Amino acid sequence: MPRKSPKATVRQFLAHLGADLDRLRGFPALRRKFRTTSGYDLDLENPKTLSEKIQWRKLYDRNPLFPILMNKTGMAEWAGSLLPAADHRYLPKYLQVVDDADKLDFSALPADLALKCNHASGWNVILREGEAFDPDKVRRRLKGAPPAESLAGAGLRKRLRSPRIRLSRDFAACWCAGPAAEQRWLARR
Repeated sequence: MPRKSPKATVRQFLAHLGADLDRLRGFPALRRKFRTTSGYDLDLENPKTLSEKIQWRKLYDRNPLFPILMNKTGMAEWAGSLLPAADHRYLPKYLQVVDDADKLDFSALPADLALKCNHASGWNVILREGEAFDPDKVRRRLKGAPPAESLAGAGLRKRLRSPRIRLSRDFAACWCAGPAAEQRWLARR
């Protein structure tokens, strides 16, 4: 297992320290964010709405299955172990799954594909046939995704052990089919 750089170790320590301080203070950052997005105060002592119950579960429920289901590649492996072989066609098929953007091999990839971070949302990169792209720029974009432990509300995500980058062809074909989808996904590049 590769060693972390001192800078990455300090960043991880500060993220954990910040999360612990936030927990000890009663989650003021989460409460503020919840208030601005939902319009009412978060009640963690007696959650009534679905949104409050979801926040409560993220903070306090320690079901060991949650990190597996949050990890998109891990979830596919887990579902594959439970489903009969005839139903494996419904599971996502990945061309590559890598731990680091530097390990991406663009020469062995087809034209249309989607690169998705396992541990972050909105960091997708769509590469389409006929479009020129700079592999170094794509790698920088994927490296720019925040680490799993530094994301807001990282109660469950902190337990996500292996941030990975997934390459899928089916996803790109489905989302790049129409002009509306094209505008939605290309805007995130």
